[in-house]
This record gives sequence, C-alpha cells and structure tokens, in this order.
Amino acid sequence: MLIRAAEAADRDAIWSILEPVFRAGDTYTQPRDITRDAALAYWHHDGHEVFVAEASRVLALDRAFCPRVGPGGAVDFEFDFAAERTAHHLGRMELPPAECFVPQPSTLRVRHPGAVGEVLLDPDGGSWMRGQIGA
Repeated sequence: MLIRAAEAADRDAIWSILEPVFRAGDTYTQPRDITRDAALAYWHHDGHEVFVAEASRVLALDRAFCPRVGPGGAVDFEFDFAAERTAHHLGRMELPPAECFVPQPSTLRVRHPGAVGEVLLDPDGGSWMRGQIGA
C-alpha cells in the first residue's frame, strides 16, 4: 500500500471521507453544516500533515488471491503496478516500497487449488486454499 502526502487532486476523496464525520457532529467541534472548503481548510491547516493511502491496488491483488469455489484452475489478472513484487512484500508482512506502485502493466497467473467449501480439517486454517502465483 502506498502512503503519501496528500495533494490537491486528493481533496474530493478526502472530503468524501470527512463529510459524513463532520455531518454526524459527534467527533469534531466543527459545525455540522461546515462547507467543503472550510472543512478542507481545517483539515489541511498549517502544521498539520495529511497523508493518503492508496489501498485500491492492494485490494485488487487480494481479490486475485482469495479462494475460489469449485475445481482448481488458473486465472490471469491484469494490474497497473508491479503486482508480483507487491505480493512478495505483503506475503512477508512488509510494507511494499513506493516503486511497486509506479504505473506499469503486469499480468499474474494465479493458480487456485479449488475444493473451497469442503470441511477444513487442516490445522493451518486453510492457507492451502489461497491462490499462488503460477507460471
């Protein structure tokens, strides 16, 4: 997941998160009817660093690896970032470096063992069901 400083282009996304919080009126001492511009000015005030996390790519990768119902097989997934390198870091419980998310087309063939839905008797919690990068 890429975590970076917020930019002007992120303001609509930030507002979409802030608006329901401000409207609820139970978290911040700002007026419930605060305007978009006033809320963003408050959020981005001097001395306040704002960061955004680009999680959509990681979620797309997670979708590729999630277990599939039915027989085993392989599926090709298209990504716009270094998906295999990102999966490597995530598999090691590491934060992928920003270079992993530089726009670049990549295709991963993910092999799924199938048999999802059968009773799990394996003490590993079913990790065998997760897709694996294939050739």
